[in-house]
Amino acid sequence: MPLLDDRNVRLLPGPAAGRGEVIHWDDPMAGGLAGFGVRVLSSGRRAWVVRFRVGTAQRFVTLARIEALSVRKARAKAGDLLAQARLGSDPRAEIERRKRALAKPELTMRDLIDLYLERDAARRLGAASFAGVRHSLQTVAAPLHGLPPTAGERRVLAELVQSVAGTRGPRAADLFSVHLSRTFNWAIQAGIVDVNPAQRLPRMVTNGSRDRVLTPLELRAIWHLAAEQGSYGAILRLLILTGQRRQELGGMTWDEVDLDAGVWTLPGTRTKNRRAHVVPLSTTARPILLEAATARGGGYVFGLGGRAPFKGWSKCKARLDAAVAAAGVRVRPWVVHDLRRSAVTHMAEIGIAPHVIEAVVNHVSGHRAGVAGIYNRATYAAEKRDALQRWADHLQNLVDPRSACGTVENPLERHRPTTIFGSQSVAAPQRMSGVSLPRRPRHGSTAFVPRRRGG
Repeated sequence: MPLLDDRNVRLLPGPAAGRGEVIHWDDPMAGGLAGFGVRVLSSGRRAWVVRFRVGTAQRFVTLARIEALSVRKARAKAGDLLAQARLGSDPRAEIERRKRALAKPELTMRDLIDLYLERDAARRLGAASFAGVRHSLQTVAAPLHGLPPTAGERRVLAELVQSVAGTRGPRAADLFSVHLSRTFNWAIQAGIVDVNPAQRLPRMVTNGSRDRVLTPLELRAIWHLAAEQGSYGAILRLLILTGQRRQELGGMTWDEVDLDAGVWTLPGTRTKNRRAHVVPLSTTARPILLEAATARGGGYVFGLGGRAPFKGWSKCKARLDAAVAAAGVRVRPWVVHDLRRSAVTHMAEIGIAPHVIEAVVNHVSGHRAGVAGIYNRATYAAEKRDALQRWADHLQNLVDPRSACGTVENPLERHRPTTIFGSQSVAAPQRMSGVSLPRRPRHGSTAFVPRRRGG
């Protein structure tokens, strides 16, 4: 519990994994004010808060974001509210009364949702993500639309979430809860409401975060079947090779790619943590992009005609699942994001250091968090390239029939791979120890080079 000041309040840690917020309280033993603190959200936003009691009820009031009010002024404002509470009044009730007097009487939850979508979600989210949030708040939340924002009691919201779980499934219900909570968090920052009734609603899915990691044989099967899936197959292979996020690869542009230097540079506007990220391209990844270059028709690498980011994730995944079933391959249910987790897990298994893996996938925690992460960022360039090349070589041994793993039973005995973007077969299957395995040409000593289409 530190004495809050304008310097250390920006350095205080955020909430633990899985938590939405943490509050750091002022230290009264060091001259601070009891009941005054700073709330740090998982998004990184920080705001001054004050806590007091009215009778047996505990109250919280958000004063302002730390950028809008210095610690001295915020502490003084908190002291005034605490003094009012000690005299028997309810400062929060008075604040809400004044806001209701100033607010438009016709403001409803639908109005609040429209404001959130227009002023925050539309500016912050990509097109696909925004469409999902808009559907959730405008369609699923329809029973709330006629209510005023201050009438959003937890009981009402919890009943609606339970209803969504029954009609749309538990995961959809949890996602709906997240969208509601973010709407109310934005409304708090905008000064429209003071509390978030959607915070900490019961989760419908109780098994925690996903932990699905594809086995080497499953990765091998998907790698070979991806050869028949066009741009989607190329994206899947690059996801396995790089461990990046699907939206980052789906939205890749040629301006971000330098094939001569062998790097893919993601600007901060396209990464989840808003930090620019450089992904070294292994000798297995580069030929996939070279193959894409032969079909180049616009600024995007994988979008239709290069005019927009890649779309159709669900349809392409369903088509791949059908191909897996038709090939008689045993692959447990998986989602595209599991490829990222699988790449991270298998990189760790071959001895790549955790802090290097975090640098590879642009994940900021542990070794790369805080000031140390800022100063060490540049030093990981060589380590990242070495790690991704080691992983690509290891993966090549899993999928290449002439590697040391060629004696492993091939899950695609009758599968004939094709080039990623073309339609011609790369090679006929080869018999090894009674198992039909696809032969692949090499570039150098390790990389698979897909045949270019055309002359």
